[in-house]
Amino acid sequence: MLNKIVDCNYGVLALSSDPYIFMNNISKSQENGILIKTKNLLRSDALIKYNTVEKNLEYGIVLEGAENYTRVEKNHHINANRKAGIRISEQANVKVLNNRIFGNYGQGILVQESAAAYIEKNEIFQNYKANLAFGGNNSGDTVVLNNLIYKSRSEGIFVIEGGFSWIKHNDIFDNADGILLFDSCPHISNNQIHENQRSGIICSGSSYPLIEQNQIFGNNQTGISIRDNSQIGCKENKMFANNYQLSVGSMSAKDQKRLMKRNAIEGLNEFYNNTCYLF
Repeated sequence: MLNKIVDCNYGVLALSSDPYIFMNNISKSQENGILIKTKNLLRSDALIKYNTVEKNLEYGIVLEGAENYTRVEKNHHINANRKAGIRISEQANVKVLNNRIFGNYGQGILVQESAAAYIEKNEIFQNYKANLAFGGNNSGDTVVLNNLIYKSRSEGIFVIEGGFSWIKHNDIFDNADGILLFDSCPHISNNQIHENQRSGIICSGSSYPLIEQNQIFGNNQTGISIRDNSQIGCKENKMFANNYQLSVGSMSAKDQKRLMKRNAIEGLNEFYNNTCYLF
């Protein structure tokens, strides 16, 4: 508590334990600012609260290992780390609540393949890669709820090979793209997705999301773009003031009518065929 921890290999390292890391300034570590790791299935219930974690040469906070149930809460500066602000990996299942995560040179939060996270009421902004990125085997246990996600140079949320995760009640704006899905099937509902530089939501690869009750507006290119082999469940969304509200390839006229009927859409749409003819 109340320590200034500077220029170490690791600012704080804890192995299969339950530390309370509280009100410290942890910066300029040669590797990670905080590393909480479990081994041999020995549980960790660490609490990381009210800290400044900044300018570390790898990740700000790393949480890894099965039976890792760390809680990261109310840290007001997780910023300017060389890689991601928070990395969650190797079957960890953690909670990230009420933090400010910004200006990191990688992602704001990175949830890697076999890990999952409950992410609520954070302000995640101005990270150089996606503000939040997740996917992989256990990503169906990931919940993204009531966050402010804005001003990333890349995606607000990037999901790759993600299961049936939940993205609900977030305000996602002024990113390059709001949400980018690749081979993923999350439930996206009750979000405001607006004023992103390109699209509000892009569904690519073989993605099968359920998108409902969102307000999607003011995006510079499209509200929802459906590409490749993706198909969506889409209902009760309000789409307006985008350049195109929908951009869809290879959809039957019947499905187009159903999509228009189930959503409140004001403005132009783009329906095209994915086939490319060479002359």
